[in-house]
Amino acid sequence: MAVARYIHHNPVDAGMVRDISQYRWSSHRGYLDKKRCPDWLATEILLARFGKGSRGVKEYESFMHSRVETELREFYRETFQRPILGGKAFVEWVKEKIGQRARVEEEKPQSRRVFGLGLQDIVRATARVYGKRAEELGKKRRGRENEARAMAMYLCRTLGGHKLTEIGKVLGLEKYSSVSSACLSMKGRIENEKRLARRARNVERLLKSQQQT
Repeated sequence: MAVARYIHHNPVDAGMVRDISQYRWSSHRGYLDKKRCPDWLATEILLARFGKGSRGVKEYESFMHSRVETELREFYRETFQRPILGGKAFVEWVKEKIGQRARVEEEKPQSRRVFGLGLQDIVRATARVYGKRAEELGKKRRGRENEARAMAMYLCRTLGGHKLTEIGKVLGLEKYSSVSSACLSMKGRIENEKRLARRARNVERLLKSQQQT
């Protein structure tokens, strides 16, 4: 319901029309009037959320003209959209439900666009920003911090939505709990250290430019 409203408001936000009902290419009119609804447009599922008959249509119209949530606007303004919109518990629940069907296959770039950025893409971009080779990020260093590796783990999790076990395999950590700890630690450091926050933004910009090209 909220996403449908966001979509219908796009032409208004872009300054193309003053009201959502004025945009001729919108499906909004089809929801309001069955006679103007093309055969291929399935309106029943959404309209059923508002009630039956004409009363449901009026409730739908009222909802569509109401304000779009700030949270949803911020979600779609992000450079990299998460594959699932919701709270942490809900996201984890969805991942458990879809299981293997959500696995991102490296040979299918269209899947990476839907479910997130590829692990190797993020690792290579992070290595480049740190002036290192991607292979170096997966090497263990006793007694020495591998900041680039921790950054790559954090970004693989936040930008790509990859599983902790998958991140660990690529970056040389056997225990997923160690990956989780590294991600949490880096998250806290990025929030408090401007230098690291700048590094993370540089990696994001690099990934964005690579996607555009």
